[in-house]
Amino acid sequence: MEIIDKIIFPPRHDHILVSDAIIIAITVIYFIYLSFLTGATLFSAGFIYRGRTEENPFYTRFGKDLIRMAYSVKGAILLGLLPPLALALAYAQIFYGSGLEVARFFQPMLIFTLIGAGLSLFYCKLLEKTHYLIFQILVAVAAVFFLFLAAYGLISVNILSFFPEKWMVIKGSIPHIFDATQFVRLLHFMVFTLTVTGVSVLFFTFNLSGGNVDADEQYRDYALKFGAGLALAGTLLQPLFILWTYKAFPTIAESLQGYYVAAGLMAVLYVLSVVLYLVLANKNPRLGSLAYVLMVLATLVLVVDDTIARRTGVKEQYLYLQDEAAKFEEKLALEREELKSAGGEISVARGEQIYNARCTSCHQFDKRVVGPPHVEVLPKYVGKPDELVKFILNPVKVNPDYPPMPNLGLSQQDAEAVAKYLLDRYQKYQAQQGKQ
Repeated sequence: MEIIDKIIFPPRHDHILVSDAIIIAITVIYFIYLSFLTGATLFSAGFIYRGRTEENPFYTRFGKDLIRMAYSVKGAILLGLLPPLALALAYAQIFYGSGLEVARFFQPMLIFTLIGAGLSLFYCKLLEKTHYLIFQILVAVAAVFFLFLAAYGLISVNILSFFPEKWMVIKGSIPHIFDATQFVRLLHFMVFTLTVTGVSVLFFTFNLSGGNVDADEQYRDYALKFGAGLALAGTLLQPLFILWTYKAFPTIAESLQGYYVAAGLMAVLYVLSVVLYLVLANKNPRLGSLAYVLMVLATLVLVVDDTIARRTGVKEQYLYLQDEAAKFEEKLALEREELKSAGGEISVARGEQIYNARCTSCHQFDKRVVGPPHVEVLPKYVGKPDELVKFILNPVKVNPDYPPMPNLGLSQQDAEAVAKYLLDRYQKYQAQQGKQ
């Protein structure tokens, strides 16, 4: 993950806003994913154990269906792969210039998620292929353990924002803060898992694609009581942990805006608890879709609340980013004015200057770094500078062996200068090779 810290560019105002938006959106997806996968695996193992020891096929079937729900969405494993990578990029941008190599914290998070999700999927497959109960339970417990470690990593990185004085003393790949806020958030994650798992059982059993059409009346009644009851218990417990979190919050992270958002979260949880009660009281599973929407909304508000606390806790870092963004944009404006005053002349020297500042962290002429060596890709652009300019302005993934090139946000003139420099240097490179 060190390469992420190296390819982060100086911030611009829009970069800061986009990074916060990415953190919010990806954290919502990742948090729900970890919660449901953890809860589905844990409760599935419990029902499998109960069904096998009591010789009751009903519980065994319900346990199998629980874990199948977690993998009913295609590409479920990818949901565990992409969020840590996206969050690493976004957090690296937010902590640009702080001296904190935040991207390294996401490497164990990615590993733990993939191991946990892989073991959970392996457990799902074991239920179809083997009857060794102890082995099945051990695999499920191991999956839950690694998924919990991934959640611990995500929570720890977020809590780290509230303690800037500890940034320089954290050396490991997992930021252990050893603060009450971290402990409370871990307990909150466990309770949140109850809500997500219960609501998901309702949604997948009764609402998604018409629900489980093969289920009989007894099965549907049990799924409704289990899902709504579990979700209601988790939802009723959440306000306690939200209040406890604010009690444990360091003063540096508190703000009036945060309290308003927390009040909004309480309101959403109240509405969700009423909906779940109506599902139980009226045996009305059609409200499962509404419950799922409210659960996602509650997660979103919770993450927004954390974002506000982070921005408050590291206010100086955000002011530094805004100052750096202003300096960077002022520098770009000055360079554009210099080009205009020179009659818009596109020079090789100007292209070399931009190339050395923006491109050398990922590219070299004759060897692979992050991207391919230029000597491999420039031949197709000889005599076609416009095509090279077009690619620089709007890069697309071409070679599957390399990651996609990010959009550098260059102007038309800057891109033309870089293209002119590259082709000029490649021409000299060819001439030098011909002499040898």
